[in-house]
Amino acid sequence: MKIAIPSMDGASISAHFGRSRLFMVFDFEQGRARSCEIRINGQAIQSALDEERHGGRHAHDHGAFARLLGDCGAVLCGGIGHGARQVLEHAGLKVLIVDPGLAPEEAARAFDEGVLQPGRSDGCGCP
Repeated sequence: MKIAIPSMDGASISAHFGRSRLFMVFDFEQGRARSCEIRINGQAIQSALDEERHGGRHAHDHGAFARLLGDCGAVLCGGIGHGARQVLEHAGLKVLIVDPGLAPEEAARAFDEGVLQPGRSDGCGCP
């Protein structure tokens, strides 16, 4: 199963799904991580440029997230907005809020093994 984890730096779990710079996609088979693919979140890059240039609020095409991560079975994140969560779940992905202090591979492995505990938050905390 492929498990996607949003990240700003490729080393930690992002607290905000939509603003993450990239997604680490771990591919697990029989309890072992076979690979970790990096997928760039082009929307986050464009949103950052738009905010810098125009002072505008970030916006996302939530459907683009489903297309980018549609081959995954789950998304583990530190926080996610309602719209993005709905689109991902409608596309068949399980979305789980986790402690962003966990190491990404550790979180993915715990999820694959069925022992991952959900985090305390249920949203992204955006104003």
